[in-house]
Amino acid sequence: MITRIFEDTTFPYFSANIYYLEDSGYKIVIDTGNADLRNKIEKAFLNKGIEPESIDIVVNTHVHYDHCGNNDLFTNAHFFIPKDDWSEKNVMLKMSSLEIKEYLGHLYKDIPSKNLRTFSRLTANQLGPLDEMSNKLDRTTLLGRNHILTPNIQLYFCRGGHTSGHLSLIYCDDNRSHSICGDIFGTADLFDSVNLDNLNFVLIDKKKFSVNIRKHIDRFDVFYPGHGSKFFKEEYVSILRKQQISLK
Repeated sequence: MITRIFEDTTFPYFSANIYYLEDSGYKIVIDTGNADLRNKIEKAFLNKGIEPESIDIVVNTHVHYDHCGNNDLFTNAHFFIPKDDWSEKNVMLKMSSLEIKEYLGHLYKDIPSKNLRTFSRLTANQLGPLDEMSNKLDRTTLLGRNHILTPNIQLYFCRGGHTSGHLSLIYCDDNRSHSICGDIFGTADLFDSVNLDNLNFVLIDKKKFSVNIRKHIDRFDVFYPGHGSKFFKEEYVSILRKQQISLK
């Protein structure tokens, strides 16, 4: 069973949903949230009776600050991270705050200047834990392809779109395939997520973003996004039809 440990929060202290599941004897966490909300996130785990040090595997769907800011809480976990996204963050480790802002502005060309300032500041704040992880690569697997995690779980890799690299965790039960899909759909509002013109500020490549959504809709049944609540394929397809939108 997939459990949402921590519910996403909104700008400027964006934090992604944090999910938990157990399979084949492994305790697995997907995304770790914003470091600025660490106390609340630790309390959320405590309320579920889960100790961070008991976690075996952490999957970062991507390494934006709202998805990986508390990686260092999970001291005994092995981490799975999209390789392309990790490489991007390694570049920023050598940059000043101003250079980080300029770099992110180049990647996200349509992001409003106010949002860019906040985004770059919070990104810089979460680089420390990632820098620490770079010294512990024996506990980190960088993925640029799909990966079988357990008999029931696959890590599904996508390149481009929202970030340079992205991992979705796919869990298959007897009836349906469940995708813990980070920011593949880009927004907490399911209605807005089909209107790609509203999403320029979070995209590196709009065409690849649309392709990655289509791949997920074609392959999987139930979605657990980084922001917002669980939804079903049928709900998303219905909105596409009503809005007469085609994902190309």
